[in-house]
Amino acid sequence: MREIEIEDASEMIKSDLALSINQINIDLAKALESLAPFGHKNPKPAFYFTNVRIGNIRYMGENSQHARFDALSSDGSVTCVLFNKAQDYIDVLNKEKIDMLASVELQYWNGRGRTQLIIEEMR
Repeated sequence: MREIEIEDASEMIKSDLALSINQINIDLAKALESLAPFGHKNPKPAFYFTNVRIGNIRYMGENSQHARFDALSSDGSVTCVLFNKAQDYIDVLNKEKIDMLASVELQYWNGRGRTQLIIEEMR
């Protein structure tokens, strides 16, 4: 994958590719899984999403340090999880639209696979 840099007045975000929410599907997640194992010399691909509408925010953890929410597009949605940073991003989570950097994960529950995004950064 190629690396792109998204720059604004405040900071630069490095990602492997810019995607839209409707491009996230099980086939993509399975293809990314085939690149494993991930680690220091083989980092998990990170994708940049712009102007994402979010909804159905739920805080998790003893101190609400995690959040789960839906990233919405005109033709679909994907569940997102933000670990250990929910309180740091509380203002961002209340915006109408956000930009985010995330990795795609395939999650299995009761024998069924579904995609979700693991959030690394948001603004």
